[in-house]
Amino acid sequence: MIKEGFDIAQAHLRHNCGSTRTATTITITKRPNNSSMRKYYQAALIITALVSVVSLLFYRHEYNKLRYVLEVISFFGKPGVKEPDVNRLGEIDISDDLHLHFDVPLPSWQRINNDLFVYAAYHANINEVRGIAFGKTYIIPDINCHVFIQGKEQHVLGIFKHSRISNLLKSQSRKNLEYAAYQFVCEYSQPAIPEGVSFFNKRDVSESEYPILSVQNLPHNLITNDIAICIAPPLNRSISRTDMMNFLSFHQMIGVDHFIVYDYGIPSIFTDTMKQIMNSQGLNVTFTVVPWNFPYTRISPGISGEIAERDCLYRTYNKVKYSITLYWEEYIVLKYHHTLAELLIDFEKGLLASDHYRLNSSLFCTQQEDYHPTGNTTLMIFKKTRKISEGSMKNRHVSISKPHKSWITDSIDIDSYISPGADLINVNRYQYCSNSENEMSYTHDRSISKFAENIINAPIFKQYMTRQSSISK
Repeated sequence: MIKEGFDIAQAHLRHNCGSTRTATTITITKRPNNSSMRKYYQAALIITALVSVVSLLFYRHEYNKLRYVLEVISFFGKPGVKEPDVNRLGEIDISDDLHLHFDVPLPSWQRINNDLFVYAAYHANINEVRGIAFGKTYIIPDINCHVFIQGKEQHVLGIFKHSRISNLLKSQSRKNLEYAAYQFVCEYSQPAIPEGVSFFNKRDVSESEYPILSVQNLPHNLITNDIAICIAPPLNRSISRTDMMNFLSFHQMIGVDHFIVYDYGIPSIFTDTMKQIMNSQGLNVTFTVVPWNFPYTRISPGISGEIAERDCLYRTYNKVKYSITLYWEEYIVLKYHHTLAELLIDFEKGLLASDHYRLNSSLFCTQQEDYHPTGNTTLMIFKKTRKISEGSMKNRHVSISKPHKSWITDSIDIDSYISPGADLINVNRYQYCSNSENEMSYTHDRSISKFAENIINAPIFKQYMTRQSSISK
């Protein structure tokens, strides 16, 4: 019994524990292929590199924009608002110690004989005085010149030379014109500073009667990097004060620093008001009026414009970097830039770098019907958008020149100037057209309208309108 019970217990134990051991299951994880891993790493590196390059390009673009703005400010000063008493070339105080003196001494047409007059005289080269003259186109008579030296009572006999002033295209004939502009030169031997000069016909005038012109001694080095506009007598004598104000406000808004006006009879109340406005609010914009007592009537406006342009180059010599001569009816229109400084800096950096630029002009007839969708402004220049394809402006060119590069040039050859193209800058002239011009084909040009909103907030415009409103009350 005992043995039998032992056998039963042993059999039960074998049943529970099993006679064989269960095998342990081992899971083996397969490692990825090495070539697949390398592809993942390469993709990650390429993505990282692309992100880095894009970020670099973005920051470089922003850096160049900031650098460009800083160059504009340091080269021409901040447009519209300038720090008082700081010259753009450094720390020269031009407002107190170094006045530009565009009108000192005052010019005036002086009679040499019944058919020849001289306007102003300038000294820049050693032993040479230049004068601006006008008269009939016959051969200049036997003229002598005297130079009055600073600190000496006796005058010095000079050597007289002259040349024609012509700013027109070579293709235009000047043979049939009765009058012409001249450049007079008086050379003298003594190395001294001249105070006055006389040009005279010794056969007609005794030495005690000939007029003496004060000589403007010009700077030897460039004082500023500013831009000046000289305004020739208008094509239409009945130009309104509002139109003159609009001209000044518009061009100050695009970065012009100095205005030199040849006075054909502008009311003094207007010129005084403009001087007060431009000297206020820290604009540091100068407004200079010089006499224009022109001795002839019924002379082509083109000739008076030539005289004004040559006189402007001398009057601004080494005082500004660029000068432009316009009529009151003309507006410089920038297509992409907001200031002339930005445009000229771009020119100087690229292939268009030059001492002289020629701008094309377009004619807009003021009797044409208005184009109304130009914002909330009522100014004429924004409402007259019909550009005439031909007409009197076909051969009219406006030049932007460096005066300090123009002194050695006897005749301005506009054909040799660089033309930046009307897609960058153009000159719009607004005038009453002839019947034939008014009937010519036209296209709408609204490029000037981008300034419509800005001019309303321009300081000159706001100040002038405020003063006019107070006067009318």
